[in-house]
Amino acid sequence: MEDLKNLLHWSAKYWYIYIISLVVCAAIGITYYCTTPFKFKVNASVMLRTPSGGSAQDQLIKMMGVGVSDNSADEIEIFSSATLMEEVVNRLNVEKLYYTKVEGKWQILYPSHPFEVVLPEGCRTNVTITMTKDGDKYKLKVKDSRDGTKRFRVATLSEPIKTHIGDISINATKPIEDGKYRIVCLQKQWAINYMQHQVEVSRESRESKIIHFTSNTTSPRLMRDVISTMLDIYTNQSTTDKTMVASETETFLNARISSVAYQLDSAEAAIETYKRVNQIANLKAMAETYRNHSDAYEHKLLQLDADLTMLDYINNILISSQDDYSLIPSETGVNDATLSYMVNTYNLQVMTLQNLRQTAKQDNPTVVIQVEKLKQTKQTLLNTIEQCRQATKLNRQNVKSQYDLYVGRLQDLPEQERHYLELERERNAREKQYLYLVEQQEANALLLSSDAMPAKIVERPTIYPESISPDKRIIIIMVIIIAFGLPVALFFFIQIFQFLYSPKKSLSEEN
Repeated sequence: MEDLKNLLHWSAKYWYIYIISLVVCAAIGITYYCTTPFKFKVNASVMLRTPSGGSAQDQLIKMMGVGVSDNSADEIEIFSSATLMEEVVNRLNVEKLYYTKVEGKWQILYPSHPFEVVLPEGCRTNVTITMTKDGDKYKLKVKDSRDGTKRFRVATLSEPIKTHIGDISINATKPIEDGKYRIVCLQKQWAINYMQHQVEVSRESRESKIIHFTSNTTSPRLMRDVISTMLDIYTNQSTTDKTMVASETETFLNARISSVAYQLDSAEAAIETYKRVNQIANLKAMAETYRNHSDAYEHKLLQLDADLTMLDYINNILISSQDDYSLIPSETGVNDATLSYMVNTYNLQVMTLQNLRQTAKQDNPTVVIQVEKLKQTKQTLLNTIEQCRQATKLNRQNVKSQYDLYVGRLQDLPEQERHYLELERERNAREKQYLYLVEQQEANALLLSSDAMPAKIVERPTIYPESISPDKRIIIIMVIIIAFGLPVALFFFIQIFQFLYSPKKSLSEEN
C-alpha cells in the first residue's frame, strides 16, 4: 500500500504528461469521429403464412409442394441465398457504387450520381477508381486487384481515359462539382457476396414465424432498397410458382376428368343395357349374405386397382417425358411415405431447373448439374414406383384370394348376378375417381383465384434516425481511460525498471 502511495505521489509530479496524453488522445478521438462514416440501422420483419391444412385449397397447396414451409428455417435459407441476391443486384444495378468525400467522410451517392463509369469490355477484376476534380483538371487513381494502383491526370472527361486496365469512360449526367469521388466497381459475384454480408436474416426463436432483416450500414438508403427488393422478389417468385403449378395441375385434371367421365358413362350405359336385356330389377336380396363378406375385400380391391392405375400413369409420364421434365401430382393416393417423399423431391428439383433455365443457358454448369441431379432423382423415383407396384400387386393377390373365396359362393346364383357385380364394380371405381378429380379441380380453381401473399409484412424496411456508430459517448470514455491509463502504465514500468537496476534507491529517497 505504501508503494502504491509513493507511485501515485511520484507520478503526480509529472502532471503535464497527463495533459499531453489527454490532448493527444482527444485529437485522435476527434479525428476518428470526424473521419469515420456514420452507421445506421435498417430493419424490417415479415411473418410467414403457413397453410393450416384445414381447407381444400390448403390441402392442394401442400399436395403440390407450393407455399411456405412449416419450418421457417427453410425460408431463411431462401432469403439468404445467392440466387435471390443476384436478382436484387440485377434489379438495383449495384455492381458499381459511387461515393463522395464530405467533411472528411466518404458518403455514398445513391440513388443518383453525377456521372457514369464505363469499364473496358472484358474486365474481369474488381476496380476502385478515386477521382479528384479541381477546376478543369482531373486526377485519377485506378486500383485493381491484379495490376496494383496507377495514377493519371486528364484535362477532360469527354474522351476515354487510357489506363493500365484499358480505356475507361466517365460520362457526366450533370455538372460535376469540385471534390473527391470514389467509384467501387465489383464483379457480379463479389457484389452478391457483399450484399449478402450486409443483410442479416434471423428469427427470434425456432418456433417463431417472424423473420427479421437487419443491416448496420453506412449506406442506409441503399440497404433499405435492397431489403425491399428482396421481399418483392420473394413474393413474386412464390406467386409465380403457385400459378405455374396450379395451371399445370388444371391441365392434368381436365384431361383426366374427360377420360374418366367417358369411362363412367360407358359403365353406366352397360349396366342399363344389361338390366333391360335380362329384365333384372333387384339382385341385392338374392346374394346379401355372401355380399356382406365380400364387400370389405371388394373395397380393398378397388383401392388397390386405383393405386396401380395411378402408379402406371405416373410411370408412363416419367418414361415418355425422357429429357423433358415436367411436374407430376404428388398426391398419388398410394399410402407410401417413400413414394410421396420422392415425388415431392422430384417436383422441387423440376421447379428449380425451370427457374434456372429462365436465367441461364443450357450449357451453364449450374443447369447441367441440376439436370444430372434430376436424372438421378427420376431414376430413383422409377425404382420406387416399381417397388410400390410389386408390393401393391402382392397385396392385391392376397386380397383377391379372399375376395374370390366369397365370390365363388355366388356362382350357384344366376349368371346375371356375376355379370352385374362386375359392371357395378367398374362403375363404382370410375365414379370414385371422377368425384375425387372434380373435388381437386375445385380446390385448384380456388388456388388460382387466391391472391394471398406468402408473407405478411410486419415492419416495412425502416431507417432508424439515430446513428449507431461512431458513438460519441464511447469515444469520450475511451479517450479518458486511455489518456490517464497510459501515463500510469508508463510510470509503473519506470518504477519497475528502477527497482530492477537500482534496488537500494526508493521513491521516498528520490523525493
